Amino acid sequence: MDTRGQGCIRKWVGELRNGEVAVLNVRPDGYLGSIGRWEVSETTPDAGEKVARWLDKYYGGFLRVPPKS
Repeated sequence: MDTRGQGCIRKWVGELRNGEVAVLNVRPDGYLGSIGRWEVSETTPDAGEKVARWLDKYYGGFLRVPPKS
């Protein structure tokens, strides 16, 4: 809870409806790096893939696998 009594979901995302998913990337310094929000239902079977691509894009900007020596 923050100083106004709000939890992190309500503070950063707002209300989530049934079938809606949110992913928050929190940086090591405690700041919010990014927020993603998606509808997940029988009509959006690829939602998990979209989330994975979004995470790859976010973390791919600064996390790299070191080359083999």
